[in-house]
Amino acid sequence: MLQLALPVQVFAGTPDKSLNQVDRVMDLTTKPFGDLFRTINEDSSFDEATLQKVRELLMNEQAKEAAPIEKEKTELKNRIEAIRAERKVLNKELSSQVVIYDRLTRERDTKKSKGESTADSDKKIAEFEKQFEVSREKSRSLKREIDGDTNFDYKKAWLHLREMERALESVRGDNIDTKSMEKEMADLKAEMDAAKGLKHKVWDAELNSLLLEVKYSHRFSKLGMISRWPKKVHEINETILAGNQEKRKFGNVEDMGNLKKRKTDNTKTAKILPGLVSKNAEIQMGRQGAEEYIKMVKLYPPNSPVSEYVNRLGQNLVRNSDYWCPFTFYVVADAPGKEEINAFAMPGGQVFIHDTLILTLRSDAELAAVLAHEINHVNARHAAKMISKGQYIQFALMAMIFTGALPMYGPLAQLVWTGIDFGMNIAALGITRASESEADLLGAQVLWNAGYDPRAEIEAFDAISKEEKTSGLSFWKTHPSLDDRMERVEEEARYLPPKEQYITDTGEYAKVKKLVWSERDVFTKQLKQKETDENAPKLNWPNDSDEPEPPVLKKQTPDPNTDDKDKQEDKKPETNNKIF
Repeated sequence: MLQLALPVQVFAGTPDKSLNQVDRVMDLTTKPFGDLFRTINEDSSFDEATLQKVRELLMNEQAKEAAPIEKEKTELKNRIEAIRAERKVLNKELSSQVVIYDRLTRERDTKKSKGESTADSDKKIAEFEKQFEVSREKSRSLKREIDGDTNFDYKKAWLHLREMERALESVRGDNIDTKSMEKEMADLKAEMDAAKGLKHKVWDAELNSLLLEVKYSHRFSKLGMISRWPKKVHEINETILAGNQEKRKFGNVEDMGNLKKRKTDNTKTAKILPGLVSKNAEIQMGRQGAEEYIKMVKLYPPNSPVSEYVNRLGQNLVRNSDYWCPFTFYVVADAPGKEEINAFAMPGGQVFIHDTLILTLRSDAELAAVLAHEINHVNARHAAKMISKGQYIQFALMAMIFTGALPMYGPLAQLVWTGIDFGMNIAALGITRASESEADLLGAQVLWNAGYDPRAEIEAFDAISKEEKTSGLSFWKTHPSLDDRMERVEEEARYLPPKEQYITDTGEYAKVKKLVWSERDVFTKQLKQKETDENAPKLNWPNDSDEPEPPVLKKQTPDPNTDDKDKQEDKKPETNNKIF
């Protein structure tokens, strides 16, 4: 059946045609990729002058939004440096005063041993101690300005906030008045913000700066797509009209599963390392790597409804792919504060998906898109192909990680093979634009073959891009240009033979998400009840301090009031009366 690459529908948010060309393109750069592909066709071209004007406007907008953030960062950092310089002088003076104090107390003790009056010495020492404590309190006050309120139990507050967020999420749409819950959350957030010191405010500003960079990176990517796509649509239509669509790369989709005809795993083994990249070696390496990784994370049990659902979905995709090895799917239960929008595949069919990604996506089809991408990194043997390009050292390091010779965390551990990966750095592994694009293309074909809309890959990207704060932002730094990849997925979707109906959402996905939320609630409560558990996540909270304490006078007769106060302030309390 001949299918021209024309949009099947126009999305509800189509820009107002009454807008001028510049304003219309500016509006388009704010739309999801899926909506853009449904809107722009070969008659939607814009002249270069319009596109250049939009580029300039975007650059100006970004600079305007970035200016106050950069100003805030600079002011905060300058204030921190000024405080540290002032404290350095103060603490140095206090250290000198400690020496003077020791001399005064020795002189008093000498007089006392001789039976002489120590009234003058006692008065001088009392005044000295008073002045010392004033200076010391000033130093401590400056320290608190950097660290924040160290008596505030930020971890406990944060866990309580997450519980309230879960509760609010669970009742949305149930005609329940949530104003009181929202007010309680707002009050707690305000209390947490008030407890932050300058260091955490700098971190907040840096995060906002990164988020802004990602925001405009997406808009510029969409602008590039807008400029290229009309011509690309025309080329796709011409190819289809000429009947040449099967001549494209892996265009023989009717042969899916026939490895001899498809040749998706066509890998040349490097002679310098015989046998290292055999299929059996990949499978063994992946299994060893999975065993090491499993020791460091919490997994959903294999018989849990969440694991069974992901495995059933994944295995169905595998059966509809060019698979050459068995696959195992694991679901990682992210700890509060350690959420990752992340999925990755190790060589030989070991696939991990974090439950935060499940919560981020919106349907069976979107999750299938992520899994299909990962499956095809394995099917195409991208890890083995890296060896044929002479990247022996990198592959050897990866093998050491998988076999436990190197830790799974740290710079070297970032060599884990990933596909759609939103938490790890894959640049060191040498993953190329070609390998990512190939996984996208093959993933779209597997989705189609399994009965899903291949455009679900685009929808998954759009869903993930809305959750940038959770993503760690590393994806947008280490993966190929997003607009290029989305264009290639849409291009493949238009080449594939149309089907009367696609699987979108079976209704089971919403049930699985509720189960994940329930698991999160249990995990959060366990952390609150057993915060000293060695398996609990180790986080750096905003008011954790590495700033030095000011010197202390070594009194022969300690003043219980000042000493107890120091101990109370220096030691973070186990409970927080400010919240509970």
